[in-house]
Amino acid sequence: SKKSESSPTEKYESLANATIVYGYWTNQSSVITAMDLSSGKEAVLATLDRDIKHIRIVNNHEILFVKDTDEHDYGKTLVLRNIEKNEETTLIAADANFGIDDYAVSPSGEYVAVWMVGIDSQNQFSGSPSRVYAVSVGKKESHLIYDEVTTSANPVHYPIAITDKGQLFTDRFVPNSGAGWAYGMSSSDFEGKTKTDIPSMKNGTYSTQPT
Repeated sequence: SKKSESSPTEKYESLANATIVYGYWTNQSSVITAMDLSSGKEAVLATLDRDIKHIRIVNNHEILFVKDTDEHDYGKTLVLRNIEKNEETTLIAADANFGIDDYAVSPSGEYVAVWMVGIDSQNQFSGSPSRVYAVSVGKKESHLIYDEVTTSANPVHYPIAITDKGQLFTDRFVPNSGAGWAYGMSSSDFEGKTKTDIPSMKNGTYSTQPT
């Protein structure tokens, strides 16, 4: 927004015809709401269970989120929901003894990179297994890209982005150690057959989580 130069009062004008989507919890559910910035009107897009996290917009009628989170905030499934039809499709379920912690989605919504963490109540991630999957939404196809164990000496791959062609970008991450990010960027094709480190982004060349 910007202050209107023609008005002496605190009046604002919208700079863009856009919509903000946000969520909030009630005692029973998670409510996903859209606000039209041009009119200020709000509308409820979906009323979901409380145990969800990481809602992302795919297009004007679909959203993604992690469902069935536990006490460690790990989810059991990654779900695509059609908010017009009130229908849900499970894109990928967590492996046995794993939970879905995070994911990245491509700009078109055609591909998703999913991070799974081994559930270990004793270590709470450090020393636990870590897996990264690449998922094709339309084909409902997935590939295991990385299967590692987290230690202070072995930074694991954390999904940062995936392109509309299924190319996956990961940052190396050390758990339970300060910020933990920025231990080297890598790239992989969708099937995980070609995985390479990015020479210009080795450990020590940058200091924050990439976006």
